[in-house]
Amino acid sequence: RTARTDTAYIVNHNQEQLDGSYIVFETENLTGTTDELATYTAKTYEGFTFDSTLTTPTGEIKVLPDGSLVIDLYYTRNSYEVTLTKGEYIDSVSGTNTYKYGETVEISAEVVTGAGYTYAFETWSGDTDVLSNATSNPATFTIPAENVELEAVGTRTARTDTAYIV
Repeated sequence: RTARTDTAYIVNHNQEQLDGSYIVFETENLTGTTDELATYTAKTYEGFTFDSTLTTPTGEIKVLPDGSLVIDLYYTRNSYEVTLTKGEYIDSVSGTNTYKYGETVEISAEVVTGAGYTYAFETWSGDTDVLSNATSNPATFTIPAENVELEAVGTRTARTDTAYIV
């Protein structure tokens, strides 16, 4: 009796969602020789890393004669840093943290205060390609597959309504 060389099996590529669950992102329908080791290859997805420790079933995975073998490969969602700095006339910034790839982030800046001048937020500088509008404050964006560095910059203008005594 000769083993079949066209026995079907499936490889599911599962990606981690923002809530920590996994969903099948891609399915491969493969064939192999019955009772021989199944072959599969992890893929590269932007923002994700293959985690071999989560592969199921574990150990030597043989092609089942009835074609019922399903191999699940898992890819964890990468985390990236958002670093915000205070530029001229900025008192504080918020939103510096570590975020998961694809997560929505809100950043904001508070301007300084002082007598005799009016201060305003002007723009974000740095990795502004992530922002739809660099002059928005607060601003939101989706984390790309890389760290993001932004600086908040303010402006100062002299007040014309400042009282004085002669």
